Amino acid sequence: MPDLEVNLRVRERVLLRNLLPKEGDLSTIRIVRELRNSLEFTEDDLERLNVGAPCQVCGERAGKHGEYDKEDESTHPFIPSHDRIGWDQDCIHCSGIEKGHDDSEHVFASKDAPVGFTLGPAAVKLVKGTLAELSQHKKMTEEFLDLYDAFHPEPSSNGAKPIPMKKQRSVK
Repeated sequence: MPDLEVNLRVRERVLLRNLLPKEGDLSTIRIVRELRNSLEFTEDDLERLNVGAPCQVCGERAGKHGEYDKEDESTHPFIPSHDRIGWDQDCIHCSGIEKGHDDSEHVFASKDAPVGFTLGPAAVKLVKGTLAELSQHKKMTEEFLDLYDAFHPEPSSNGAKPIPMKKQRSVK
């Protein structure tokens, strides 16, 4: 099995990290550790996307959360959620679709551009096996479809060009 290049958005990276086995034989756990490390967010990712836990009260992340003023009852302190993560999905060209472009243009101009990863045969086998196990046990959900498609690329019959990769990371 050759290396596989996959393009993953933030959601797919988080899903994949959480999907990987938590136990197994020594070689499996080494592959899992290397794969998790490669999927980590860089400082650039964190800053560009404002990745972080949302406030339990209002849902805003720390970078967008309003200031807390004890004298103003309409404000509250930032109380981070410990079981959720959020990130900016705003368009880099505007503050929303209403600024003059349609959904497809908006999605491709998003700050959450796919990041390219090159996975070696052992990592590919592990991920594909984990996804197949989900399907086999009827545990596959819609949230995993894009991740599944990333690891099972099919040639495009309509001549569409692939989304260009932003940067490369390798996992063997």
